[in-house]
Amino acid sequence: MKRPLLIPPLFHTGDAENIRKATWLELFFDLVYVAAIIELGYILTDDVTPAGIVNFIALFIPIWWSWVGTTFYSNRFDSDDVLHRILVFIQIFAISSLAINVYEGLTDTFVGFAISYAVVRLILVVMYYRVYRALPSARPLVRRYITGFCAAAALWVIAAFLPDPLRLLMALMSIVIDFYTPLAPKSRALQRDLPPSPHHLPERFGLFTIIVLGELFLKVVRELAGQTSPLSAWLAGICLFIVAVGLWWLYFENIAEARLHWGSISALVWLYTHLPLHIALTAFGVGFAKVVLVPEGALLQDNYRLLIFGAVAVGLLSIAIIERAIHAYAQRNHSWLEFWLRLAGAAVIVVVALVGGGLPPLAQAAVLAGVMLVNVGVNVYMAEPEVDETHAPAMHS
Repeated sequence: MKRPLLIPPLFHTGDAENIRKATWLELFFDLVYVAAIIELGYILTDDVTPAGIVNFIALFIPIWWSWVGTTFYSNRFDSDDVLHRILVFIQIFAISSLAINVYEGLTDTFVGFAISYAVVRLILVVMYYRVYRALPSARPLVRRYITGFCAAAALWVIAAFLPDPLRLLMALMSIVIDFYTPLAPKSRALQRDLPPSPHHLPERFGLFTIIVLGELFLKVVRELAGQTSPLSAWLAGICLFIVAVGLWWLYFENIAEARLHWGSISALVWLYTHLPLHIALTAFGVGFAKVVLVPEGALLQDNYRLLIFGAVAVGLLSIAIIERAIHAYAQRNHSWLEFWLRLAGAAVIVVVALVGGGLPPLAQAAVLAGVMLVNVGVNVYMAEPEVDETHAPAMHS
C-alpha cells in the first residue's frame, strides 16, 4: 500500500477510539528505549552509592519524559503519514544518541546528552506545529505545549555550553519547565477538551513497563553468563524471580487496562507515579544481579541490600498509589484493604532492609518473595468478575 506523503494530524480522543492499539511505528520507537534503559542500569551497577543513585535518577527522568512526550502526542494526534514517520525516525536517532551519551551524561558526555535531548523535544515541537496548523480547535493547548517545550529545549542547548554547576542548574530549570507545561492549571483545563485515547494510553505505559522489566532479565543473564553459581544463589534467584512476577502480576492485573477520568487529579497521579515505578523496576534489576552473584557463605553488601529492598518497596508503594488513583474513579471493592496491604508490605521490606544486614542473601530474598506472594495471593482471592464493557460507564481517560 502506498503511504501518503502528508496527512493532516487527526484527533484520536474519547471513547470513539476505544479499540485503538499501538502502531508498528510506536513499537519500533520503543525499541531504542531498551538500549537507553540498559545503559541507565549500567550507571547504577557501577556506582551503588547515594551519589550514584542520584545520578541514575537525574538521567532517568529526561529519558522517561522524552518517551512520555512523544507517546502523548501520538495518542492524540498521530497521522502516520510519511512526514510523521520521518520525524519519528529522527527522534529515534536522537534517542540513540541519548543512550550513547547517558553513562557520563552529567559529566564528560553532558554536551552530547543535552543536545540529543533538545533535538528530541524540538522534533516534538515540530509535530505539535503541524497540529497547530491543521486543527484550530486544538490551538489553545498546542500553543502552550509549543511555547513550553521550545523554552525547555533551548535551555538544554544553552546548558550544553555552560560550565559546572551552571549547566546542571540550567538542565534542572528545563526539566521543571517541561513538567510544568502540561501541569499548569490552564493546560489542565484545556486537556479536558482533548482527552487521550482511553485504551491506547494504558497500553503504551504497559509496554514501557514491560521494557523496564525486560531489562531485569537482560541484566541477570549478562551477569551470570559463563559462571557457576551455588545452589543458594539459584534459590535466591528463584525468590527474586517470584518478586518480579509479583510486580508484573499486580501491575497488569490491576493497572494496565484501567479506566480513569483524564483531567482529574487521579489521572495526573496515575501518570507521574509511573516515573518512580519505572525507576524502581530498573533498580530492582540491578539489585537482582548483585544478590545472585554473592559467593557462598558471604553476606550481601549494605548498599546492594538497601538498593534491592528500597527498589521493591518503592515499586510496591507506587503500584498502591496508582491503584488508588484508578479506584477513585472505578470504586472497586476491597481497594482500601489492598492499598493498606501494599503499604504494610513496603513497611516490612524497609524494616528488614534496615535491620536484616546479618541475614544471608537467600533469607533476604525469601522475605521479599513472601511479601509479594501475600500481595498477589490476596489480589487473586479478592478478584472480581469482569464487567461487560458494553454496559460500563463512559470513560474519559
